Amino acid sequence: MVSKEFMYKNLYNYYFNENKFSSSDTESFLFLIDKDINLVRGSIRKWSLIVHLQGEDQGLLNCPLCLNYGGENMCGGCPVGIAVNSSGCDETPYEDWHFHHRHFHFSDIKHDESLKMDITRIVCSDCREIAQEELMFLQSVLEILKSLRDLKSLKS
Repeated sequence: MVSKEFMYKNLYNYYFNENKFSSSDTESFLFLIDKDINLVRGSIRKWSLIVHLQGEDQGLLNCPLCLNYGGENMCGGCPVGIAVNSSGCDETPYEDWHFHHRHFHFSDIKHDESLKMDITRIVCSDCREIAQEELMFLQSVLEILKSLRDLKSLKS
């Protein structure tokens, strides 16, 4: 997994440089970053439920970030992909989660034909560890987004 410093640099560059908000356009900046903060919080809730054996992963169907940034956007603008400088959830613990289930729990994966989606949950201690890593990763992204929001507020 990438370092918090790497993630901070990527997210800082995206919100402060690539979006090209003028120094006086604090309202647009705050709208975008507040939206992303809320989406990351939703993803944290999802993974918290999974870690506590009260939820399941339905991929992009129950991920607030995927629901907002997936589809035609191909994850463009998603703070997770921006943080790790990758498309989608590559280079995140989610990639390990998916690999682990495909290779160690294939028979435990529930496939929903109507949704055309695999549904996964914690099956073993390794699953729990990977889910916890994903949760901590998302908490790090949230922490960085909140610090960038605070930094913009100080600059205004």
